[in-house]
Amino acid sequence: MMMMSGRRLLSMLMLVVCSMVAGDQWNVVVVDSIGSNGKSSSIRLDGNDVPHIAYQGDHLAGILKYTVRDGGEWDKWTVFSHDIVGYITLVLVPPQPPDTTWLPRISSFYSAPGYDAIFYSSFNGTIWSNEWVGAIYSGNESAMAMDFNNNPHISFMNSGSLNLMYAHYNGSDWLITVVDAAYMTGYSTSIAVEPGTDDHVHISYRDETNDRLMYAYFNGIDWSTSVVDADGNVGRYTSLALDSYNHPHISYEDYTNKALKYARWNGASWEITSVDTLATNVYATSLALDSQDNPHISYERNLGSLSYAHWNGTVWAITTVDPSIGGGQGLHSTSITLDSGDNPHISYWDGGEWDLKYAYYGPVGIEGQGPPEDFLLGSIYPNPAVTSVYVVFTVPLHSSVAFDVYDVSGRVVREMEESFDPGTHTVTLDGLETGVYFIRMQAGGFTASSRFLVLR
Repeated sequence: MMMMSGRRLLSMLMLVVCSMVAGDQWNVVVVDSIGSNGKSSSIRLDGNDVPHIAYQGDHLAGILKYTVRDGGEWDKWTVFSHDIVGYITLVLVPPQPPDTTWLPRISSFYSAPGYDAIFYSSFNGTIWSNEWVGAIYSGNESAMAMDFNNNPHISFMNSGSLNLMYAHYNGSDWLITVVDAAYMTGYSTSIAVEPGTDDHVHISYRDETNDRLMYAYFNGIDWSTSVVDADGNVGRYTSLALDSYNHPHISYEDYTNKALKYARWNGASWEITSVDTLATNVYATSLALDSQDNPHISYERNLGSLSYAHWNGTVWAITTVDPSIGGGQGLHSTSITLDSGDNPHISYWDGGEWDLKYAYYGPVGIEGQGPPEDFLLGSIYPNPAVTSVYVVFTVPLHSSVAFDVYDVSGRVVREMEESFDPGTHTVTLDGLETGVYFIRMQAGGFTASSRFLVLR
């Protein structure tokens, strides 16, 4: 990556080139719409690129649910029926031959009057087992990873003493230690275990007292902690992943500058980039690294838009996946993973519809769905754009669709109207000068808008 080394911040806005396969696009699927579902979720793909999602069911009742895509349908289980309030992480354990079933493991946060704890759930192919990890006030803001022996490791904040804790299962017992004893540490934790090991652990977290992003590492003997970023009020909504050298990468929020930030350890120092500097709010970041160690980040942008940023080896590309996920609801969880072709898959909550949704980038129709049920103004890419801008949208029936493009002064700079058959389509905008623009889609009683940037 072309980044400045050390503690200096890249604040320049990168030009964007979309490197995804021509003809592919973002596809959005409603996974669970019965009740209020998905406020917290975690997605993983198995060895066949089949999506599995753990998520909060009715968030008022605190139901923990799990689903896996089976052909054209989603098979769903209720894992636990009350007092689960979020911080859900899903991990899949590979099948042991001759078995072919991938087995889910889930960590979550359980809260009842007088009791806060980490909750650990496992499925053996037939039944679910559930257990509390630790004691009263032992858990909050948790995340989980598996080691080489498929034993769980969980980072969390002690909700009584408000410091960073770590629990791991050694095959017979849960062992719990204090990682950072400072008050108000342990917020927004994320954890990874080095492949092939059971005791080399990396954790990102926020120091709430000093408004900074922190990092902890266990070398098998001792914990060490260090400051990653203290430039402003930073470090909420962290997500950590390890590259092929076992170097940590972290996505997180810069509240001071209302930006999405990304930190990468280069072996000697942290390299820090401002990825999205045009946001007014950034929430719920989730990070995955592809086969070339390039980062892919899903996040909520501006209180109600699911966005996706990825580094294609040269520049950052930012797209809007779902422009309307319940503006004003806030704190929509996102979770991202990559398939065998390095294509992104995202689970997230639509706080407007109270649905769990799933978005994937790939060919149209692989979900086996019938005609689309709703109008949708989808992704706009590249964003920022250098020349052409591509607008993806969906119509459920033969419709006349109008698009109006406005500049920041409210002046209409482009108008178009055309009839489209049911399905997902793309229109192209050319010849726009440098600037910020808004596009409005209208079809029947449906109206939606989104913002994009052109840099020449």
